[in-house]
Amino acid sequence: MTESMLTQVLRTTLTADVITELRDENDGWPEVVERLRSAGQRVEIARRFHNEAVRDVRRLRLRPQVRYLGLAGHTPLPSPVEFDDQLPDGL
Repeated sequence: MTESMLTQVLRTTLTADVITELRDENDGWPEVVERLRSAGQRVEIARRFHNEAVRDVRRLRLRPQVRYLGLAGHTPLPSPVEFDDQLPDGL
């Protein structure tokens, strides 16, 4: 998956030494590092929230009342999102 590959590239290139060096510079890199860290946290939270909602929907649609009364409709079951979103250490 593209997202997992991006995460692997970030972990490979952004070592703790590189992150420290970028944070010490004054030409805008500290802001880039901070925005990358913030975006990574938001992605992780969004993935967790989505997967919890998928679990809840699947659990509800398996209830006998929902199945017998046709309350689920004809929409397909949602699927969880699985990819590596662990950011590099020190970010």
